[in-house]
Amino acid sequence: MSALTGATNQITVSTNAYVDTTNSSPGITLDAFADPLVAFAPGFDATGYSIVLSAGVANALPVPEPQSYALLAVGMVALAFALRRARA
Repeated sequence: MSALTGATNQITVSTNAYVDTTNSSPGITLDAFADPLVAFAPGFDATGYSIVLSAGVANALPVPEPQSYALLAVGMVALAFALRRARA
C-alpha cells in the first residue's frame, strides 16, 4: 500500500467469524484479533503524523492477571531449584 503525502489515508483491517448456533447455547461471546503492521521507510520523519483508531478498537494487549505473575514466579523458582539440584 502506498500513502499519499499531505492527505488523510485509510487503513482497513477486516476480520470474519462464524459461529454455528445449531449446537451451542445462547450468550456466546466472540473476540476478533487482527495484528496489522504499519511500517515506514528508514529516515521517515513522523512529526505531524498520527494514527487514529475507530471507536471500539483497542490499541493494547490485555494485561495478565496477578495470578499469572505468581504462577510464573513459582515456576521459575522450581526450575532454578531443579537445575541447582541437578548440578549437585
